[in-house]
Amino acid sequence: MVSRISGIYRRGRLYYGEGRSIRLYFRRKSERPKSGERITLRGVRIGIYKNRPEIVVD
Repeated sequence: MVSRISGIYRRGRLYYGEGRSIRLYFRRKSERPKSGERITLRGVRIGIYKNRPEIVVD
């Protein structure tokens, strides 16, 4: 569980910190932000898919 993370959403990934990124998975596509938008996520969980971490937004 991640308490809070913020960054820029671009093409299915969240870019944060010094060039770091992580894949984002949205259960409902209508909740997906536009590419290039700055977002802050609270209370999301980290999942593993094909041996790679991703953040799951419920």
